[in-house]
Amino acid sequence: MTATNRGLDVLLEPSEDLRHVRYGSRLLRGLPKVVAGASVIILVIILVCAIFAPLIAPHNPNVPDLLNPYGVPSAAHPLGQDSAGRDILSRLLYGARLSLLGPTIVIAIAFVVGVPLGFAAAYSGGWRDVLVSRAFDLIFAFPALLLAIVIVATFGTNFYSAVFAVTVTYIPLMGRVVRAACLVESQKPYVEACRLQGYGSWRILVLHVAPNIGRILVSQTTLYFAYALLDLSALSFLGLGAQPPEIDWGGMLENANQGVFQSPTGVIFPAVAIILLVVPLNFVADWILEYNRGREASR
Repeated sequence: MTATNRGLDVLLEPSEDLRHVRYGSRLLRGLPKVVAGASVIILVIILVCAIFAPLIAPHNPNVPDLLNPYGVPSAAHPLGQDSAGRDILSRLLYGARLSLLGPTIVIAIAFVVGVPLGFAAAYSGGWRDVLVSRAFDLIFAFPALLLAIVIVATFGTNFYSAVFAVTVTYIPLMGRVVRAACLVESQKPYVEACRLQGYGSWRILVLHVAPNIGRILVSQTTLYFAYALLDLSALSFLGLGAQPPEIDWGGMLENANQGVFQSPTGVIFPAVAIILLVVPLNFVADWILEYNRGREASR
């Protein structure tokens, strides 16, 4: 090998710094998958704890111990006790049930009602689109939490009134996302090709458009679940959600608010539980959206 060839080999060989950059970029590309996977594991653990709360909880969550209010963490009460001496760990486990059930009902109803409305508005057009869009705008004209408070005040302060109130604010959110996605998808060449073949609008919608916006719907539904959890927790914190003896994490925060200096654990652990549910949901929603964008770009 000549000196010239050896020089070219040296020039063409990737430098050590460049190899580090490439390795780092591969790690960054794989990071969202790792974060999403870890988030799913956390969500599954929370779900399992909620389902099997009666088997896991060390104490009855509603039985007080008035001789030991604001008890510090111990072997018998790993997370301490609240103002009435009730075990915080047991209340967290049982509270996960309503904290998950509420957003599930909200998103299920919003999906069943909002998605067909969004499809109808996008594909019917004309006065139907105007009617649905103006109805959505009317609801959006009011701050969501304020509207929810008015609805709860009208129907009474309980868990199901809070769920209904939040649901009313999420139906237009879901409908608007579906309408916008359908309008974008309807401009693509495959939709025009289906029309040229004589397919009807609803056949195109159900068989072709709906599957293509499925990932967007899954991503937004996951994100809205997290938002609904926060809204329901806020209503419970204000005393407008689940009422004793029902337990949810927002209600635990409201109950511990007065004694935050005597027992910070009563506030810290419900807040951490909400964070551990909301943040992973956001990571999963972001990953689904990025995955969808990657597939779109590769087409």
